[in-house]
Amino acid sequence: MRRAAKQGKPRDGSRLIATPSTPGRPNPTNGSINPIKKVEPPEFFLDRSGSEGRVQSSYDADIHLGYPLQLGPVTVTFLTDVFNILNTQRVLAVDQRYNLAEFEDPTYICGSNPGSTDEGVCNPTYGQAIARTLPTSVRFALKVGF
Repeated sequence: MRRAAKQGKPRDGSRLIATPSTPGRPNPTNGSINPIKKVEPPEFFLDRSGSEGRVQSSYDADIHLGYPLQLGPVTVTFLTDVFNILNTQRVLAVDQRYNLAEFEDPTYICGSNPGSTDEGVCNPTYGQAIARTLPTSVRFALKVGF
C-alpha cells in the first residue's frame, strides 16, 4: 500500500509538507528501515512572502569579439568575451529570516534586550543582501578549425 505525501498551504503563504513514513519504522513502499533523524522546526517569517518589497531589476550587457586568422588549411580564431561590462552588481536576494531559532518569549523583538537569551538567536544579517550579480569578468579563448 503506497500513500502519497500530504501537502497543505496555510493562508500565510508558507508550505507545510508531511511525509507518510515514520523514522525508525519500516517503509511500506520498499520495506527498508527509515533512518532516525533530527527534525528541525519549520521557519517562520514576519510577513507574507514578497510583502517587504522587491529587489531591483537586473540587467547586464556583454561583448563578444572574435578574430579569425587563416594559416594554410587551419583557421585559428582568437576570442574575447567581456561579461557585465556595466559592472552592475545588483542585489538578487535578501535574507528574510528574522531569527535563527525559536524565541523563548514569542513577543520578543530583536535588539530590545541585548542581554537576553533570545537576542542570541536573532539573525544578524536580516534584511541584508545575500546574493548579488557577478562583477565584470573577461574570458579569452582560442578556437582552432581544420
